Amino acid sequence: AQLIEEDGKDLDADDEDACGPVTLAEDDIEDGGRRLDCKCLCARSRGTDELFGGAECRKVAGVIMTEGVTGHRICCFGDSLVNGVRDGDKGGWPIRLGRRLLDEAKRETTIYNLGIRAETSEGLKARWKFEAELRMVPEFPTVLMFSFGVNDANHAEDRGEETTMRVSPAKSAANAAEIIGEASKLAPTLWIGPQAVIDGGKSSKEINERLEGLNQIYAETARGFDVPYLDLHATTLADQDWQRALRRGDGYHPDRAGYDRIAELIWNWDGWKRTLGL
Repeated sequence: AQLIEEDGKDLDADDEDACGPVTLAEDDIEDGGRRLDCKCLCARSRGTDELFGGAECRKVAGVIMTEGVTGHRICCFGDSLVNGVRDGDKGGWPIRLGRRLLDEAKRETTIYNLGIRAETSEGLKARWKFEAELRMVPEFPTVLMFSFGVNDANHAEDRGEETTMRVSPAKSAANAAEIIGEASKLAPTLWIGPQAVIDGGKSSKEINERLEGLNQIYAETARGFDVPYLDLHATTLADQDWQRALRRGDGYHPDRAGYDRIAELIWNWDGWKRTLGL
């Protein structure tokens, strides 16, 4: 493949700055378009002909682009189920989506996994916009993805037979409305509903009941802002593949097969396909 910089000069495929069409970054830092401390698939590692199919390419802000294909930046915000805790392959469902965008759609995409373990909607509300704006540049369209709620529904205190949620339903609803309302003004936004925890004893059943309530609130909030919402609670509660993956994990986090399953559900979702133009 012929690699062409914006000024028309040929770019050697072995150039240190020649990164391939997907940068799989957990938390990279931008500096004038040059990526630092990122996980990436470099063009030279797989061969430019394989990546680009012989297409003519150009370089924008340090990223090799095939002509006619949009390079998205996708910021994935949430908790440990976004981060990928217990995932033997590392990176959770965001990285799997990035790989499929490369392998199947031939899309130049930067995936930012911005999940923080144990974070509630309170913590997410305080940080998401600052972190998103750091990663937004005019050259690339941004998509914002959110998935949270399990930590809101988790137990804050045990007092005999009574437990309280870490974040009340009313506060969680208000946080969600603030996050999604502001995000939808900033960039195209996708909302992945909370996944069920293991269908087991009294404690997990109580969390799943709370999640069912939050899920209904979140779905209504998404409709109010015209934001695509993927309702996963009932699906993952009944899905035996997900439940087995939770049993192999710790009851809250699945093993790698569980993250495969969530990535598959997102990939086949109309909201995802429309937003990415797949």
